[in-house]
Amino acid sequence: RLTMSSVESFFQEAPPLKVDISDTVDSFIKKHTTRGARIAVVTSGGTTVPLERQCVRFIDNFSKGTRGALSAEEFLAHGYAVILLGRSGSAQPFVCDFQERLSMESLVNEFDLTSHNTLSLSGSAGLQRLFTNKARSLKTLESAKNGMYLYIPYTTLFQYLQQLKIICISLRQCQNYAIVYLAAAVSDFYIPWQELPEHKIQSRDNGALKLELQMTPKMLGVIKKEWCPEAMVVSFKLETDTDLLQSKMETAARLYGIDMIIGNILSTRKQEVV
Repeated sequence: RLTMSSVESFFQEAPPLKVDISDTVDSFIKKHTTRGARIAVVTSGGTTVPLERQCVRFIDNFSKGTRGALSAEEFLAHGYAVILLGRSGSAQPFVCDFQERLSMESLVNEFDLTSHNTLSLSGSAGLQRLFTNKARSLKTLESAKNGMYLYIPYTTLFQYLQQLKIICISLRQCQNYAIVYLAAAVSDFYIPWQELPEHKIQSRDNGALKLELQMTPKMLGVIKKEWCPEAMVVSFKLETDTDLLQSKMETAARLYGIDMIIGNILSTRKQEVV
């Protein structure tokens, strides 16, 4: 089990954020806390692990952020003010259905060019159905436009954890009127910033590239015990081995005091959860 010193070391050694989100987050939370609203912090997408400081190559995972984006929509529909800490370029609320559809289909098959050089929907039943479904959620979309929704992007593991810490500490002012819903796929391993080369790793004619990764400090316990102890914390556990899932979830609950853990198996993650 990793210690608090490893958590502190991670933040001390991480590169500074280029944009300070503290005032923006604090202002958003304070506004909605003052009027008695509940606040949901939803994390979404996958974190990258840079292999260089001026990053050309990185380690990534398959997460598209769909679960987080759809969950953010649901929280908004239920009256929550929502902060989405989401991976840049990943699925977004209100458009993730279109993103998913268009990632599988060519635009040529979905749209027609009119005589006035504008695009119109073709006979695609899939997109027609998506537009119809989205029309029903216009009220939720309107609430997002009216200041109920704040999007904060990240790309790297460093950015994700630094911004999550800022958000969770600011969330203390909500007391138990808040939920932290951790749907992001966070890398379990990383290379410390101090050990990264400044420039692009050069290819070699002989010899393989060898990387030594360290274990990412577990932040779940810190979120619940230090950053925002009164908030409800929900985490996700993905496994490929069904025999491991239950024990892994029970261990996380015991070690970190998480209020709810949602487990799923890779092959059936879109059909069922535990």
